Amino acid sequence: MSTKIKGVEVVEHGNYLYGTLDGVDFVQSGKLEDGTKYGASVKLKFITRVTAVKNVGGIDVATKKAISQIIRIPTTDTDLPVEVAKYNDLIGKDLLISYNTPDNHTYSVPSEVKVLVVGEDKKVTDINEDTKN
Repeated sequence: MSTKIKGVEVVEHGNYLYGTLDGVDFVQSGKLEDGTKYGASVKLKFITRVTAVKNVGGIDVATKKAISQIIRIPTTDTDLPVEVAKYNDLIGKDLLISYNTPDNHTYSVPSEVKVLVVGEDKKVTDINEDTKN
């Protein structure tokens, strides 16, 4: 089974982040004050806008809230300028990033997680919609 996201067909299960690349940052390798070494990396920043409802004096007020996610991609000091230039060219474009994590990696997500079930007929169902009725 495959699923389409804005013209991109996802044909295998995995971990994906889909969004507009809003910014790029980078760090070259170095040492912390305590002597701990760290490697060079490129950081891709994605900003997601979500509707948040806050109660003010008994009145629910909806507002748009910006939430950022940062994907850190390890690299070397030698490759860093090329990697930064490559991702700078992608700022403002929609990206679908596929990534792997170590075995038994645990994610911590907010309780407002949205879970969609993709059926064999490619019909998508929001499992939270069933519990709201």
